[in-house]
Amino acid sequence: MSFSKILFIFVFLNFSFLWAASEVVVRAKADKATVTTGDVVTFTVEMEHDKNIAVEIPDVGRDILGFRIVDFGQTDSKEVEGQIVLSRWYKLRADMTGSYILPAVNISYKDKKGVEQKVATAEIFIEVASVLKGKEAEGFVLKDIKELRKLSSIWRWWQILLVVLILIGVLVSIYWFRRKQVKVEEVISIPPHQWARQELAKLAALDLLMAGECKRYSFALSDIMRKYFENVFSLSVTDMTIEEIKKSMRGDLAIDNNLKKEFLEILQMTDVVKFTDSKLSQEEGVRIMKQATAFVESTTLKEVVEEESVV
Repeated sequence: MSFSKILFIFVFLNFSFLWAASEVVVRAKADKATVTTGDVVTFTVEMEHDKNIAVEIPDVGRDILGFRIVDFGQTDSKEVEGQIVLSRWYKLRADMTGSYILPAVNISYKDKKGVEQKVATAEIFIEVASVLKGKEAEGFVLKDIKELRKLSSIWRWWQILLVVLILIGVLVSIYWFRRKQVKVEEVISIPPHQWARQELAKLAALDLLMAGECKRYSFALSDIMRKYFENVFSLSVTDMTIEEIKKSMRGDLAIDNNLKKEFLEILQMTDVVKFTDSKLSQEEGVRIMKQATAFVESTTLKEVVEEESVV
């Protein structure tokens, strides 16, 4: 084989490799490599891929150890010079000193030829230092625990009384919870769209956002929408995470893709407030309520038609 043919094959193979490798590019970064306890680190995963390839950035929140996730989200995908660009981010807070590793992000996809491919980011090392510095840190010593003191007999009687009161409280709570369960089942026995309208109206009338109770508002709204969805589409989503709901929706579910997106967006916005320190403004709360009401109205027509056909 001549030298020119060998050179041509070498150049062709290298070009093909570079073309395949550029189909999906993923990067991970942290805005700080060294922090002190209480600081917030932003961990970002960025991806660029060919617009003809279907691929998503996985949620790695469960794999992040040693940090509290105080906020998270993702950017809308956009096209730049024929490539789709998107990212997912997490705001992390360290409570303990030490060395931590942010996990590598592994992504699987099928290239244009239908061949399974994998790309991954590198792990990121974060050092969390104490807020105490210099001599202050050196002189910091934990004091010994003081010896236990014997309680007088009167305190023992108070302890017994406290235990009795706690038991009474537990029994009352169980009784109240069972009554509430029966009441909820009775309410759900009416058509789901009527029940959802009533519950959303009751929630709006409580003015929880004006009282600053964003978390209670988000828990209540999420619970209403999950129960409504479960009763209309016969898909148990009450105890599912958003990622689990997405996977369940890929089956034969009689719901428009736009409505799927609307429902998931409502859960995403409420979950951020439920499980992080994020707040919800009055305007955002009203917008989510309108979005939830619109979702109920959009699925009511199908529901009513089905009821009439049964009759």
